[in-house]
Amino acid sequence: MKKYISLVLFFCLLAQVQGIAQTSSEKKTYHKFGLHASPTASLGMGYKYVSGKHQGQITLLPLTFSTDNFAQNNTRVFFNATAMNYFFKISDQRAFDILVFGGLSHWYYSRSYDQSFDVWVNGTTTTNTERITNSEQRMNASLGFAFEVGTSERFKINGQIAYAAYNFTGELTIANILGIGLEFALNFSL
Repeated sequence: MKKYISLVLFFCLLAQVQGIAQTSSEKKTYHKFGLHASPTASLGMGYKYVSGKHQGQITLLPLTFSTDNFAQNNTRVFFNATAMNYFFKISDQRAFDILVFGGLSHWYYSRSYDQSFDVWVNGTTTTNTERITNSEQRMNASLGFAFEVGTSERFKINGQIAYAAYNFTGELTIANILGIGLEFALNFSL
């Protein structure tokens, strides 16, 4: 359900950004790709849509790897990090921009492995194998300021500092709600 809500929010954000881009012919539109690393807004490859002062960003990192040998008990690990961010430029200088932003991210981690155990039945031993799966997911939110530095609009380095709510769908504690998120991104336009 959370994934569906996130997808709906993303498409609403994208429609709004595209609508703003279509209403003004003097605004330049950029499609940027880059790398993003953040405890609140995900990590991985990012796509950023820039139209004037409005920007929308999606970040995604799906990882799956497995070991199929006996020593590792057929371990399979899946990690997925997904985020959506909205930026609004409040200061537009040639080489330095200041933006406010808000974002949601979803982290999912799953590890499954085979566990063997011996069972005694009527004096004989049989080995049974059971598949064990451990998983964890978190929803994070952030709201803060971003700073972009670059020689042109096509290539920028982005640093962000945010108030963060970590794992706000889980058990709410002061440690989960109060936090500072430091983020970094490197974006370029084709």
